[in-house]
Amino acid sequence: MTLSAFRHSSTFLNECKKRGVLENLDVSLLDVGCSGGIDSFWDQFGASFRAVGFDPLVSEVDRLNADEKNRNIRYVAAWVGNGSRPLPSSVRIDTEVKGGATSAFALSSAQRASEKTGLSFTADVFNRGAELRFADQRLSLDDWLALNDFGRVDVVKCDVDGFDFEVFVGAQNLLSAPIRPLALITEAQLQEMRDRRGTVWGDLDGLLRGHGYRLFDVDVHRYTRGALPGQFAIPLFAQTVGGPVLSCDALYMLDPVMDPEVMDELVQLDDPTVFLRLILLYEAFGLSDCAAALIVALREKGVYLAGFDETWALNALVPPNPYNKNEYYDYLKAFDDNPRQLFPKNSSSTAEGFEPETTVDWTSSMLPGEGARRDGLEIVSERGVGGHVCFGPYHCLQAGRYVARLQVKTDASLGRKLSLEVVANEKVVSRSSKILWIPGSYWLEIPFSIEASGASPSIQLRLSADRKAKQRLLRVLVRRES
Repeated sequence: MTLSAFRHSSTFLNECKKRGVLENLDVSLLDVGCSGGIDSFWDQFGASFRAVGFDPLVSEVDRLNADEKNRNIRYVAAWVGNGSRPLPSSVRIDTEVKGGATSAFALSSAQRASEKTGLSFTADVFNRGAELRFADQRLSLDDWLALNDFGRVDVVKCDVDGFDFEVFVGAQNLLSAPIRPLALITEAQLQEMRDRRGTVWGDLDGLLRGHGYRLFDVDVHRYTRGALPGQFAIPLFAQTVGGPVLSCDALYMLDPVMDPEVMDELVQLDDPTVFLRLILLYEAFGLSDCAAALIVALREKGVYLAGFDETWALNALVPPNPYNKNEYYDYLKAFDDNPRQLFPKNSSSTAEGFEPETTVDWTSSMLPGEGARRDGLEIVSERGVGGHVCFGPYHCLQAGRYVARLQVKTDASLGRKLSLEVVANEKVVSRSSKILWIPGSYWLEIPFSIEASGASPSIQLRLSADRKAKQRLLRVLVRRES
């Protein structure tokens, strides 16, 4: 599980590896709910990464341990929850719920589809059709850490389908330890189960904030009701494009820039590598601004990071910008002189003459995604680079009905997917995807509408791709239908 902003091939992180920044540094993960294996996002940390994954599916854990080539990664068959630690008094478990659905998911089109097709997510997807055997072992993270010499934990990821609150209740010692995780990635429920009260996102948020963690990012998942199914957002019986919110994936982190007490806590560890790990995680999680803010704060505090060129790092974090500035302080000065330059662009050349039944070429206005590059008018994303191939162009469109068509050449095969989103003022208004079976050139088409509501919204197209294929964006055409 990763959030949509995470960078699966961070240019900054790769350059840090080339500069030797990661040579005497490791990043560690405890992954609770690891069916399918540790996410490939962590591959970019290379030999500097170590992890333990937990899952109750015995056959899946056996498979993962047999297939894993990295000796720093292993898997444990166990149910992870609150262990012997009691749940807070605010939690109410009702064993006598009468009538009706026990959860919002039970009413969803995903559940309806599973029932009609006879598909069991646990048996057929998570366990890959193997014999369904569950672990006998039940533990908490605090229990496991007390019995195992894992050492420092930098990140906890939790995805256990509704019991995330219990997992973090069972990690109270870890979250309050002098050396504690820098980041927590968790699924959280937005709808209470009728038989379990007090364990939804608001309760989890209060628990984590109580330990000094701040919310940095969130992806919300919607599920249409089975009474009127809507389009699935991914090629699984899971979240949908529309419908009520049901769950979210949230990122919590320590924030020493915002919280002076956290800064003092980390400085007193007398281990500057903790700040290096935090900087690298911020950037890999798509939070380059937070990485820059921490570097500046440490410089002002006189904290020296051995082997880390702060000036280079700040310059490397500067994003592509309309000021054409590559150095950090030049970029800040240009912004201070004219911050309006970073408003979403309203290209008059695009807006003028964009009458109904006309087509405009946006190819040259698109921006390369993280790890992609421009090759003439085309944009190339090499094999091994996942996430956004391109985005943009932030053109403002008048109210009307439109169709965007993107031509992509790819060497993808065997069910790889291209995904396309239309975003208006940072809100997704349309999604489409295409499953690819053979290499070749494809057109992706996505209709969208702009409603009349005051100022014309800033529009961008986002093309995302599987990291195991090379993509080349050839053309981007937008036609106004009416």
